[in-house]
Formats: sequence, C-alpha cells, structure tokens
Amino acid sequence: RLDRDPRLCGTIEEIGDLTHRLRHVLETEGTADTSSSAALPELLEIVREVELRLEALGVVPESVRELIRHIEAEGGAAKISGAGALTSPPGGLGAGSLLVLHPEPERIPGWRFLRGLAPLDLRLGAAGLRIESE
Repeated sequence: RLDRDPRLCGTIEEIGDLTHRLRHVLETEGTADTSSSAALPELLEIVREVELRLEALGVVPESVRELIRHIEAEGGAAKISGAGALTSPPGGLGAGSLLVLHPEPERIPGWRFLRGLAPLDLRLGAAGLRIESE
C-alpha cells in the first residue's frame, strides 16, 4: 500500500509521534489512574487522533468505526488494537481489541452498543512484563 500511496508514510509517522506523546503523558507522575488524572483530556485527544489516522490508513472496518463514534458521542475515546481488523469472519467486528477510555469508566459496561463484547478492566501506564537477565 505504501508503494501505491506514499502519502501514507506521513500518516504512519504521525501515529509514531502521537505514540511518543502518549508515552510521555503516561510516564508523567499521577497519570496511571486515568479516571482521576488531570491528563485525561490529553489522553482522550491522543486516542482519538491515533484512531483517525488508523481510519485514514484503511485498517478500521465500518462496523468498528460505528462503535467508536458511539463511544465518542458518550464523551470517550477508542481505538483499535491488535490484529484482525480486516480479516475477521463475515459479521465479525474485525478488531483484535478495542481500547476504550472514558472519564467515567464505570459507565462503559452499561452501553448497549457494546453488548456482546468481553470487557477487560485495564489501567494505562501500568508496568508491563519485563524479563531481566542476571
């Protein structure tokens, strides 16, 4: 696709820049609990911006874009994550997972438009798996 449309390189670079910005925000003290963080508006903006660029790349199926617009209408932000966006079986949502960020995360399980999806309560900025050699 990059050979056919070199402009996509700029979109990929923008995603990289936004990823660095997200990491910086998450590494700032006090942002691991996003629900009470002063950085929440910036986190919401970054997630929305990355998702828009993923859509520009053409990797977000219409069914998932519709869910994301519902989430945004509720004051949240969401983006696809993981593989499978364009290869899901017919009728599937077509995303490995959907990261959903909202100022009031306790509201998310009650959204009818997300029924049928298995929620996982995760915290952004938490330490991940590390393998340390001796």
